[in-house]
Amino acid sequence: MYKILIIESDEKLCNELVKSLTENNLAVEFTHSGQESLLRFSRGIYMLIVLDVKLNDIDGFEVLQKIRNASCVPVLMLSAKKDVVENICSLKLGADDYMTRPFERNEFVARIQSLIRRHTVLNNVSALEKKLVFNSLEIDPNKRVVVIDGRNVELQAKQFDILFYLAQNCNRIYTKKQIYEEVWKREYMYDDNNIMSHISKIRKRIQKSSASIQNIKGVGYRFVEGE
Repeated sequence: MYKILIIESDEKLCNELVKSLTENNLAVEFTHSGQESLLRFSRGIYMLIVLDVKLNDIDGFEVLQKIRNASCVPVLMLSAKKDVVENICSLKLGADDYMTRPFERNEFVARIQSLIRRHTVLNNVSALEKKLVFNSLEIDPNKRVVVIDGRNVELQAKQFDILFYLAQNCNRIYTKKQIYEEVWKREYMYDDNNIMSHISKIRKRIQKSSASIQNIKGVGYRFVEGE
């Protein structure tokens, strides 16, 4: 299951929001820091972001801009005051919805569910939810786990995303540029060492399976099932 990331400076409110979503069977991570939120965002994949306008370390609008520069993930902004200009600014910067405190928890959950449905339909997210099975190797995008012979294999977020991306089209060759832009969701920055480091670690993690990632010299990488 993909997760929701809540970025909220008010710890009490944050705990209430987390509780409301988990009670509705939604997986949630949270942080009170804008800096930490950007670090988490760079390392994981989220189905939706809940973002406080007024954070203690970074302005919420700055966080929104950085998220929107890298991803089209739905963002619901939260504010402590009724400010039309602030609302308009949020939407212009790419927020998908806006709520002013105080608000009913039922309405908050309903807004979240609506945004998830809309994003799922527009981007065909359900197509990404199919488990991939290659003999002893299983890749489950819903739980974000890799299993070999019934045992979980630990992968970092970017490593999982690279493996899943390559495995979706077994035997197809992908360039470093294609991998970077798909996984990092940003323009290719010739960060080849980073890509190669991640792939090297993936190879070690899945070496006990028959599947592997091949290096096609001068071209890129491809996932092969093996026997």
